[in-house]
Amino acid sequence: MEHLKENFEREKLHMQKVTEGQLRAAEEDKTNTQKAHEEKVQTLEARLNKEMSLLKTHYEEKLHAEKSYSDRMERTLYSQISSLDEDKLRMQTLFKDQLEKAESEKHAMKTEHESQLKTASAKLETMKQTHNAQMQVVESTLKTEVDRMQKQFDYKIQTMKEDLEEDRKAMQRACDDQLESMRNAMKEERARSERRNASEPESSREDLREEREALERRHDAEVMFLKNKMNEEREKTARRHERHVNSMKEGHKEEVSALKKLHEDRVERLKDRLEDAVVRLEKRHESMDKCQERHDNQTAQGIDWFQRRISGLMGNKLYQQLQ
Repeated sequence: MEHLKENFEREKLHMQKVTEGQLRAAEEDKTNTQKAHEEKVQTLEARLNKEMSLLKTHYEEKLHAEKSYSDRMERTLYSQISSLDEDKLRMQTLFKDQLEKAESEKHAMKTEHESQLKTASAKLETMKQTHNAQMQVVESTLKTEVDRMQKQFDYKIQTMKEDLEEDRKAMQRACDDQLESMRNAMKEERARSERRNASEPESSREDLREEREALERRHDAEVMFLKNKMNEEREKTARRHERHVNSMKEGHKEEVSALKKLHEDRVERLKDRLEDAVVRLEKRHESMDKCQERHDNQTAQGIDWFQRRISGLMGNKLYQQLQ
């Protein structure tokens, strides 16, 4: 036990010595490392201070150069701005003069356009009045001509009716005269027969009676034939009169149609002339409107050109100066 205790004490002392040696070595390493670190820090601080001093000197020189350049550019810009203001004022004056000239031309064109429009409107109104007067004259002439032809046609129809009535009366009288003559002849023949019968024997009277009956039948047949012939003649005359009337009506219709066609042709020609005049007037108005639009576009282009010109001059001078 004592032996073990002594060994433990020896080992303990040995370990303490070793630990103390290690501590001293570690302390020395720490001291050496700290000294090296401090030396390195000092070296780095010296380099940093030197570089900061160089950098500060460089930036001070650059700042001084930039300030000198800025001052020089500021003076140059003030000079250029003054020159640009003068150019702008001169361009504005020129633009104002051009704009006033354009407005004056626009006003003159507008006045001329209004004058031409009034003249064309008056001319169109005159043409319309002339057209209406011509239409009234044509319609009046057509109505007069149609009335005259209608009266002439009615007169011809009335004349034909009167002639037809006279022909019918004449035929009726002729037939009546012929019938009356035949009746008188029949009466005379009957009276002669009766006288002969009075002096003839009975047998002869029978023959005479038969002859008289045959004569009466022949007379009735002749009367019927005359009546039929008169009816046929009357129908023929009526058909001939109807054909003649229809022919006259057709001729009258053709004449009226031709007259109406002539009137319509004249009306169409007048309408065509009026429409051509209206179309020419509309084309003239369109041409005037195009001239006005072209003038407005030229004015707008001039304004845009002056603005771009001013902006371009200012931009070019500023850019050249910055270069």
